[in-house]
Amino acid sequence: MYKEALGLIETYGYVPAIEAADAALKAANVTLKKCEFVKGGLVTILIVGDVSAVKASVDAGEVAANRIGKVVSTTVIARTGEGLDKVFYKDIENEKEDIVKKDLEKSKKELDEKLETDENKMSQKSKKRTMRFEDETIKLDDKEQLETMRVVDLRKMARMIEGFNMDNNQIKFAKKDELIGAIVEYSMKEG
Repeated sequence: MYKEALGLIETYGYVPAIEAADAALKAANVTLKKCEFVKGGLVTILIVGDVSAVKASVDAGEVAANRIGKVVSTTVIARTGEGLDKVFYKDIENEKEDIVKKDLEKSKKELDEKLETDENKMSQKSKKRTMRFEDETIKLDDKEQLETMRVVDLRKMARMIEGFNMDNNQIKFAKKDELIGAIVEYSMKEG
């Protein structure tokens, strides 16, 4: 903004400010940067552009606003100093930062929810692949751990598994290798 001129039109009331902005934008090649609401009903219009264009647009805006309301003051700054744009545009920058922060927070929240859902799914799969048996957690897909168990315990465990692919009679007469194979197959199917 350093090379652009800054024009300010301050009116009493919103409607004269809109009229001033409309006339200013139609009068010359300028850009309306901000409409600032000040306390007590004062409204300030900020216009930027080339020096001559800003002067012409501020004059046109002042005349138009005076027809329907009251202009408190006007000014044109030919070349704004460094840092002055931060004063005028800090609200715009704050709004942009707020929007970015809200978007980031929303994205983070969505990602956290997705991760939580994925963790729950993994936890449920893990629960299906493990079971508590006689105060011990047994991994149903761990052949080595199952082979350390007695056949009697494997049969008890097989009867405890809901939806197991053997009925009680088959479990009763199954050999250790058959029970282990059926348990591992069940855990893979459920996981």
